[in-house]
Amino acid sequence: MQHSLAENKDLTAPQLTGQPESNDLFPVFLKLQELFVLVIGGGNVGLEKLAAVMANSPLTKVKLIATEINPGIRDLALKYANIELAQRAYHATDLDPAEIVIVAVNDLVLSEQIRKDAKQ
Repeated sequence: MQHSLAENKDLTAPQLTGQPESNDLFPVFLKLQELFVLVIGGGNVGLEKLAAVMANSPLTKVKLIATEINPGIRDLALKYANIELAQRAYHATDLDPAEIVIVAVNDLVLSEQIRKDAKQ
């Protein structure tokens, strides 16, 4: 017995009603090992993001910049030689070599400044 995708209501595209769905995220798949990733922030969120990058693409070259660095991040850097840690404040020039930037700071003003710098 054959079924078309249209017969399966779970696989059909949602009807456009002018109202956004509750989840407006779009999944993107990247070959991170081919990109230079910059993580700004060394707390729990920085650790979460760095761990996710390494779990999905352990050969990715990553630089993490933060004034304070979580011990879990230091542990990851010991496991992966391709993680570089810089314990210092962020500078706009840090963005120059970056191809992907993950902002994981707990500072809305700094986060907005990084966004503006990245758009430049």
